[in-house]
Amino acid sequence: MSSCCSIDGSNKIGGYDSYKVRNAADTCIEAKEIENGDQKFYKVALVEVQKKAKAAEEAARSKMEAADMMKLEKKTEKRMKKIYGEKK
Repeated sequence: MSSCCSIDGSNKIGGYDSYKVRNAADTCIEAKEIENGDQKFYKVALVEVQKKAKAAEEAARSKMEAADMMKLEKKTEKRMKKIYGEKK
């Protein structure tokens, strides 16, 4: 007797959670249906994908710039403490 919702973690497909595998398969099928369907809709969807990709790249760039700025501030703080000593 097998259950679809096993608690012991044995509900796997290829070592992965079966729900995630089935969901990914459905997503792939839907993507192919969109690609092979209405070409105007597909082109509009691709434009939206490009917008999201650009936004993600900009967010990643901003995050990297902020991280670089924090590193520079820490480095500058250490140098200032070395030159002027600790403030009390």
